[in-house]
Amino acid sequence: MACFYAYSNPANSTRTLVSRSMRLPNSRMRSFSVSSFIRYAVDEDYISKDFTRNIKSFSSVESKDKDLKFLEVDELEKLKNEIIDSDAVSSHMILTAIYSGARYSEVAGLTRDDFDFENNTITINKSWQAEDRAYKSTKTVSSNRVVDMPADFMERAKSWHYGSRFAFESTNGLPPTNNAVNKQLRRYLEKNDSKIITFHGLRHTHASYLLSKDVAIQYVNERLGHADVNITLSVYTHLLEKKRSSETAKALSELSTL
Repeated sequence: MACFYAYSNPANSTRTLVSRSMRLPNSRMRSFSVSSFIRYAVDEDYISKDFTRNIKSFSSVESKDKDLKFLEVDELEKLKNEIIDSDAVSSHMILTAIYSGARYSEVAGLTRDDFDFENNTITINKSWQAEDRAYKSTKTVSSNRVVDMPADFMERAKSWHYGSRFAFESTNGLPPTNNAVNKQLRRYLEKNDSKIITFHGLRHTHASYLLSKDVAIQYVNERLGHADVNITLSVYTHLLEKKRSSETAKALSELSTL
């Protein structure tokens, strides 16, 4: 059973319920304030409102959460090869998430006009809220972004069939639900005997892959649409720590030649 805690917001005299079981994906966040956790939760669609705004409070309690789930390079390659020629709408959404790092609500909210095949970009400026069956603004100002996409991906996407309202439209005229896309993703991963992740895990896979290839974290932050680079730093600490070890060895090797 999930346990909930109520937090008061003096700004509007409301109380917000937060589930204890809500997973904030980094067990190493020790020195970040509570508001940093909440900003991340809002940014990643875990909760809808930042109830810590204008409140200064800090937590020294270490999170017990497990490491983020993301696919390794070989698993990512298998998944890409499995879906790249698929005509299924959900497969197109999965492939788009792999190459863009976008959230489910952002991918579901895309329209045909958001695909710029001349400049090889995708514009993210809205999100689809399945519960309300309505478009809503993105979580933060920084979530509005233009994402550069690989030319090969965009060339393939040109041949996709797009819906009249949504880029990715099922037979009911709406985007496939998050649950439906997750089921499709799970089928592919099980077939390839890969680690099971959710659609949101594709976002972590995207970021982890780029960081492992020495792409600057500031640029990864922009692609993800995080409000603050510190969010990206805190979420992917585990990868950066591994990278730091190799960078230390490289630095000492270079210094030894002086």
